[in-house]
Amino acid sequence: MSIISIDVGGTSLKGCIIKNGEITERAAVNSAPYIAQKNMMNGIYDVIGKLISPEVEGVAVSTAGDTDPYNGKIVYATENIPGYSGTPVKKLIEEKYGLNCSVINDVHAALLSELTNFKQYNKVAMITIGTGIGGAYAENGKIVFGEKFNAARFGHLLYEENGKLCTCGKRGCIEQYVSAKALSELINKNGISCNLKEFFAKVNGGEDMAKKVLCIYLEMLAKAIEIIYVNSLFDVLIIGGGITGSSEIWLPELKKLTDKNIQIAVNRNDAGLLGAYLWYAETRLK
Repeated sequence: MSIISIDVGGTSLKGCIIKNGEITERAAVNSAPYIAQKNMMNGIYDVIGKLISPEVEGVAVSTAGDTDPYNGKIVYATENIPGYSGTPVKKLIEEKYGLNCSVINDVHAALLSELTNFKQYNKVAMITIGTGIGGAYAENGKIVFGEKFNAARFGHLLYEENGKLCTCGKRGCIEQYVSAKALSELINKNGISCNLKEFFAKVNGGEDMAKKVLCIYLEMLAKAIEIIYVNSLFDVLIIGGGITGSSEIWLPELKKLTDKNIQIAVNRNDAGLLGAYLWYAETRLK
């Protein structure tokens, strides 16, 4: 089976060909132009266009936003991706390309890809740290979607009463304090002009201000983890997203700040792509 798998996020749209469970080809585009157009489907089409061939049998999509995985529709998305709520992604792709399509929330997909790596645990929670904070939860090896497909919206649990305004419309959400975007804002606020990759290099190099900023961020992340634990009583919390590329720098320090079982996603940035493929394979057989 050869399919196109796509991971839709607020920073980038990543795509690949997965053939018999193995990634064989990749493509990516920046999300910014499609966010500006308020039309993320054009970005999805562009990624498909880079990868499509007569051998492709279907399209699997993992995406930000509360997603109905059975009908392939975006139930709700924050203003991180404006105009995306209500988009019938599965229907649009199937009509445009004549290919079967499946759609699942990106963190649900990521957790689906990780469950075999953590099968010794009954209650498994996951967060992805990116433009926002994505969340997912599984019990007994099964993803818990929730009645409205919004279970485990950990990024929108209350972190601080009457705190920062969130893109979801509420105030004080976890996402506004520990997302990669929030970390970038904290770095800039403290007079360090660099991207996240450069920041972690500065921390690794022993730069005092960078180490101080990381300490502040990890204390907030540890607090967020405690809030997530109260909400889910997880046996293990898996952390995914782009920030995990530097986990060897920050994970040992984070573990000093919490007694909870924290692990890094084994599949790293490919977790969403692989999970989308698994969901396609599972639903295609039904």
